[in-house]
Amino acid sequence: MSLPERSVPLLLLGYEVGALLSGLLGVLAFLRIPGLEDLLWGGSRAVAFFKDPNVFGAFLIPALFLALARLEQGRKFWILPALILFLGVLVSLSRGAWANFAVALLAWWLLRPRKRIWLPLVLLTLAGGVGISVVVMPDNPIVQRLGFMPYDKERFFTQMEALSLALTQPLGYGPGLSEIHLSYATHNTYVRFLAEVGWLGLFFWLLILGTSLIWSLYQGLKQQSFRHEVYFVSLLGIAVESLVIDTLHWRHLWLLLGLVWARHAPPLPHHPR
Repeated sequence: MSLPERSVPLLLLGYEVGALLSGLLGVLAFLRIPGLEDLLWGGSRAVAFFKDPNVFGAFLIPALFLALARLEQGRKFWILPALILFLGVLVSLSRGAWANFAVALLAWWLLRPRKRIWLPLVLLTLAGGVGISVVVMPDNPIVQRLGFMPYDKERFFTQMEALSLALTQPLGYGPGLSEIHLSYATHNTYVRFLAEVGWLGLFFWLLILGTSLIWSLYQGLKQQSFRHEVYFVSLLGIAVESLVIDTLHWRHLWLLLGLVWARHAPPLPHHPR
């Protein structure tokens, strides 16, 4: 096996280990374990080693699906990492990450027609857990995050303002300049593209994202490759979350895009000494 062929599994395993460690620390911090208070954002939302709970929650999702894939391969040990990663997504209190996971989970379910029976059980369990939380703990921060927040109105207003700017400045105001011309961050990657690099920039971003989704899905179906299926559902979840969060600076987004298009290089030729 060539070095490139060995490097991808090692890279993914490293991602899983890092995500698992972050997720575990985030869950422990959310449970108010002494000494871990600095791993919370705003006193309640887990961030672990991240500055933003939205990025923290989204970062765990590809690792969660890698763990689910290993469970499907019969490696029952991975049920514990999968549970920790799911709890990490939950305690990030990120509505965007929750939507990301829900969309990715639905896509994951649709890709495996012979194994669909477990998803309704998962959804019923989650719905039951939320229902119990509402009845038993009405002040539960997880329940409070299910509705609209006071700052949502400002987000929507800023997005409309950014769309107006895109009509008057079709080439955009330049990378990173949207927050100078706007009073608030757009919290929408597509609207941010319009404001900063214009309609042409948005077109090329949609082209990159769309072709990456199609290629990863094609490779997953053609090769029955769980890795490409994980890339596909993870990117699809990020594409949906990009409607409510600025995702362009997420390092794991670019890692996934790179993995989608990475090809195993042939072994290096042997040169006689």
